[in-house]
Amino acid sequence: MGGNYSYLPSEPASNNFFCITFRVPDSIKVIDCDPPTLEIVRKAIARGYRLGLRQEYDKYGSRTFVLAGNPFKASRWPALWLQDLAHKGWQVLNSSELCRNKDLSSWFFERTNEACVNYDSTVCCIALSGFDKFQLVNFPKQLLAKVADAVRRTWTLGIQEEMKDAYGSMEMKMNGNPWSASERGAVEARRMILEIIRAMASEGYVLCMSTSIKDTTDSLFFRSATAADQPSCSELGSPDASFVLSLNRHDRLRLIEAPSEAQEVVRNVLLHHWTSGLTGDRDYHGSREFKLGGSPWWTEGAESVRTRLLLITLLLQELRTRAGDLCK
Repeated sequence: MGGNYSYLPSEPASNNFFCITFRVPDSIKVIDCDPPTLEIVRKAIARGYRLGLRQEYDKYGSRTFVLAGNPFKASRWPALWLQDLAHKGWQVLNSSELCRNKDLSSWFFERTNEACVNYDSTVCCIALSGFDKFQLVNFPKQLLAKVADAVRRTWTLGIQEEMKDAYGSMEMKMNGNPWSASERGAVEARRMILEIIRAMASEGYVLCMSTSIKDTTDSLFFRSATAADQPSCSELGSPDASFVLSLNRHDRLRLIEAPSEAQEVVRNVLLHHWTSGLTGDRDYHGSREFKLGGSPWWTEGAESVRTRLLLITLLLQELRTRAGDLCK
C-alpha cells in the first residue's frame, strides 16, 4: 500500500469542484480542473507573480505549474489569484494540510451559482510575518486604519512601526513578539486576531480561509461580502457573537472572550466526554483555561481518534446546538 500511484479518473463533463495544492519548494498542482479554469490560474499567476512560470506539465491526471524563484515567500499573488477565481464564479470551500512531507496546503473550490457571483469582489490577506509583523496584502486603504485600531485596542505593547510599503503590500511591526509569545502575550495575540476579524466583518469583509503557504504561520484571507453574507457580517462584528477556542501545550484548552453560555457548554462536554477528566479550571490572563487529564493534543492511534471524535467534534457540535451559531 502506498508503493504505486493511483491515476485520477477522467474529468467529468460538468465539473463544479477542483483542488489546488501548494508543494515546496516552488510547485502548484491543480487537480480535476477544466481547461477554462486552468487558463484563469495561468493568467492569475502571470498577473500577480512577477517572476512567472518556469514550466508546466501534466502528471498523474493533474496539472503542475512550476514557478520561478521562491514563490511561497511572496504574499501578494495568492490574494489576487483568489480574487480572479471569485470573479469567475469559484468560491473557496476550505483549506487543509493533507501531507506531512512536501505539501503546504490544499485549497478546495466550488463553482457557485451564476446569480451568486460577485464580480466586484475584493480578496485581501493578512499574513503573520516573522515574530512581530503583519503584512496586509491587496487591502483597501480604508481598512488599514481599522486593522491598526484593532491592534492598539488589544496588544498592550503597542505598534512600533505604522503601515509602510513592503514589496507591494503594507506592513505593520509591533513591539514585542506576538507570534512567539507566552502567558499574557499568547492570550493577547489571539485576542488581537479576533478583534481584527470583528473589525473586518463590521466593514463588510468575511473570513473565507485560514491557510499556510509559507510553511510558517497561517495567513487569513478575507473577501468582500455578498448580500447573503451581510447578516452574518453584522453579527460577527458584535463582541457577543464571536470568541476564540485555543488548544495549548499538550493538555490545555483556553476560551478567550467567550460568553458565559459558551464557557459552560465547553465545561460540560469536557466533564462528560473526556474520560481522563478535568484537572484544572482557572482564569488565565483574562481567558478561561481548562487543564485536561492526559495529553489530548499529543496523541496517536486510538487515543488520537478519541481526541478528535469524542472531544473536538462534540465540542463543535454542542457549541452550534446549545450556544447558537457561534462556531463557524
